[in-house]
Amino acid sequence: PGLIMLIAAGLEGCSLFLFAGVICHARASQRILELSGLWRTHPFFTGLAFAAVASAAAVPGTLGFVAVMQILQNVSDDWLFAGLTALGVLLTGMSMLWVFRRVLGGSFQAAVWTDDAWPRPRQVVAQLLIAVVILAFGMFPGFLYPSHPMVDNSKCVSVEIETHVDDRPKVLP
Repeated sequence: PGLIMLIAAGLEGCSLFLFAGVICHARASQRILELSGLWRTHPFFTGLAFAAVASAAAVPGTLGFVAVMQILQNVSDDWLFAGLTALGVLLTGMSMLWVFRRVLGGSFQAAVWTDDAWPRPRQVVAQLLIAVVILAFGMFPGFLYPSHPMVDNSKCVSVEIETHVDDRPKVLP
């Protein structure tokens, strides 16, 4: 049951570390004050990182949501454990979104982000591939795990169509 959670956490961590490395290298700093305002100048690149943040926050449509739903369904028998798990997921999601907003949506500093020609195309492509995987498997979990509880396999079975061949002439009333 934890396989999807491990895959989701690995992809989220990979994406966020790549993003953090790119912006810290471009600024030669790790201070939040010096990194704020990136959303306004590089919305596409920042949006790609937001896919990982949304997955870590278990936003529906992401791989993180699929993983959290699977975990919650597996612990649903014990209401106390399920409640504590849900509370942990909510607190984690709120903290991830708060940090993302504070770091990237803070006060705009035009001189900070317009000097360098970054991110490089290969960095954008790597971030884009990770975001596509997070979103694609979040929207279609059956590709990753066909027997997932959120996937209704009964609708995937071929439907038998009854056909009756009747050569008798039809009598109209």
